[in-house]
Amino acid sequence: MKFRWKDDYKVGHEEIDSQHKTLFDLVGDFIESKHDSLMSDALKVYEHSKFHFDFEESIMKEVQFSNYLSHIEQHKKLLKVLEEVIVSITNKTFIKNKTDIFIAEWLVKHTAIEDTKLSDFIKKRYK
Repeated sequence: MKFRWKDDYKVGHEEIDSQHKTLFDLVGDFIESKHDSLMSDALKVYEHSKFHFDFEESIMKEVQFSNYLSHIEQHKKLLKVLEEVIVSITNKTFIKNKTDIFIAEWLVKHTAIEDTKLSDFIKKRYK
């Protein structure tokens, strides 16, 4: 079963949803990647995550999101995991299945819960 974006994951903010779709697709590619593309796919996930988190964090600052610090901490934790993945691929100590499951579950949960809170906050603030 492929890990891909579903419209059920939409949070209701057009740009965030678009970036999430790309991130889901990149994570899906990483999960399916073989040895020769593992590093490249991991770097793509890391780079898009960093880009997306910077975008989200700028929105959170702009709208004075009440859960800003907690949300940022979650972003930092995933980026740290992704950095560790890249190091472990380099060192040939990477354990694929365990990491795949963690990243996929983190992304679905974070999008469904935390990013939906942000989207709801924005909607209420700008009614």
